[in-house]
Amino acid sequence: MTSNGVTAVLVLVTCLVVTCDATSYGVSISIYNVNTEKLTQIVADSQFGDAIAKEASTYCAENCDDPFKGNLSVELTGVIDDTPNSNVTITISSTSGDKLSVQKTEEMFEARVDKINEATGQKITKAGKKFFGIPADNTTNLVVTIVFLLFTLVFFLVVLYLVRHKVNHEKEHYEEMKERENSADAEIAT
Repeated sequence: MTSNGVTAVLVLVTCLVVTCDATSYGVSISIYNVNTEKLTQIVADSQFGDAIAKEASTYCAENCDDPFKGNLSVELTGVIDDTPNSNVTITISSTSGDKLSVQKTEEMFEARVDKINEATGQKITKAGKKFFGIPADNTTNLVVTIVFLLFTLVFFLVVLYLVRHKVNHEKEHYEEMKERENSADAEIAT
């Protein structure tokens, strides 16, 4: 066998190994406006993982195959700083040790992200390739609303002022010309 033949066989074997091991289970989730130190504390707190496991169990009861119909567990690993967000890899497993696929995990997050955010007190902005948006700050919403209302009020007040105090230049000019004629006639008469 030539060196080209050996290379081709190695490439083929490598492709087969990679293809056979292509099933991935961990999904990276981004949590909004959380630094790495705080995320490490959140991950260490079992309530965060328990809340996600509960929502995953609820989702999988209706949408997953048999091994995932019971209580599920969550493994959180690999805290990565990606300022202003931090990421953590999440793997969801059944009691028998089967792992939920990346696709199903992303679908679960997409379907249950609001409930997970509510239960954990955190804002998950991304799970794998699914982006859920950046939450608006309540104070920002309040400020934008007040500024918009003030701008609208000022605009309508200016329009109202201009309508009520509209100066008719033609009428003023006509009255001025009439007064001049009258004063000129009065001077001629005297």
